Amino acid sequence: PCTTAARAAIDAAGWERSARAACGLVTAVAQQKVATPASMIEVLGRLGRVPHTAELRRALVEAAGGADSLAESDVVALARRAGLPEPRRQVRLQTPIGLRRLDLVVDLPDGRTLVIHVDGIHHNDPRVRARDAETDAALIAMGCVVLRIPAVTVHVERRNILGQLTAIAVGARGRTS
Repeated sequence: PCTTAARAAIDAAGWERSARAACGLVTAVAQQKVATPASMIEVLGRLGRVPHTAELRRALVEAAGGADSLAESDVVALARRAGLPEPRRQVRLQTPIGLRRLDLVVDLPDGRTLVIHVDGIHHNDPRVRARDAETDAALIAMGCVVLRIPAVTVHVERRNILGQLTAIAVGARGRTS
């Protein structure tokens, strides 16, 4: 190796034409644990001019906070816009079927828990889908509100997702009155 994984990731991100693609690249590097967000932020600070620096820094801060994908970060931004409390990320929760890792967990004002899954393409696999259904059933049995959002739809269905999240926020506030 001629360079660190963090430096290689920042170099590759700098070659991307779009800031979104660059951010997706560094987020994937962090998610796969090839390099830490902190190490990539450090490289960004050391290097001179890197295209998309501000966007990369924001994406890396999100990754350091637990974001596993850009779609997940986008959903968090939509949840904030919808008026929901700040989601917790990558939460491990004991369910009747065992310990499960959940993408986003929101403690609603009415005392219920909203679990938001941001599903990547691998969730189309029938075995993964069956495991997801089992997890959702266990969460619902525990009283959770469960929302699954396919990652590929986050950009194209932004308004609909915001509407769903807003309806959940409004409903939760109404249940506390």
